[in-house]
Amino acid sequence: MSAGAAAALALTPTAALAYSAPGYEVAVTSPAPAAGETFAVVASGFDEGESATLTVTSDPATIPDAAIQIAGTASLTKPVGDNGVATFAVTLTEAGVYTLVVTDENGALVGQSTVVVSADVDPAPTAPPTDPGEEPTDPDTDPTEEPTDPDVAPAPGAPAAPGAPGAPGAAPGAAPGAPVLSATGLDGAGLAAGAGALLLAGVAAVVLARRREAQANV
Repeated sequence: MSAGAAAALALTPTAALAYSAPGYEVAVTSPAPAAGETFAVVASGFDEGESATLTVTSDPATIPDAAIQIAGTASLTKPVGDNGVATFAVTLTEAGVYTLVVTDENGALVGQSTVVVSADVDPAPTAPPTDPGEEPTDPDTDPTEEPTDPDVAPAPGAPAAPGAPGAPGAAPGAAPGAPVLSATGLDGAGLAAGAGALLLAGVAAVVLARRREAQANV
């Protein structure tokens, strides 16, 4: 074989591996079907009343016969129609290279062809659509941050909220959130001392008034 002929065979493997005996023609409707795709093998040129057999072999040979289905089997013999044509429906469920051979009722080769089955590729998954009623998320908000409870004491070292227990200026025992009264600068001790001084001054005034009244009556 010349180098040019070898290159032609390499570029057209399906056509090169197809063969039909003189007076016959064998063709496939899909030389490169996908796994699980059904295609037809059509053999013509028979005499009326003859039978034709289609046998399928695989490469690699490890592909099980169950992956080759010609009406449920890997080899099928059927009667030829009145027009001298035999049609076989073939389904190959695994990727590989398959040789399809058609013989007549005497076992003589009528024709053969090769098909290459590609693996069935699943489409890439798509992202679920966005709910139009869903509120947008604030990019500045930390979704893991919990809302602040005004009744909860702040962490050690953190300043207390205005009006909260422990906040500067808050009265002891004041309810959380109650208004804060301004400080006057007077404490309890100063008030008690002032009240005592006033009481002593009043007693002294009463004693002095009684002495004067007694002296006046003598």
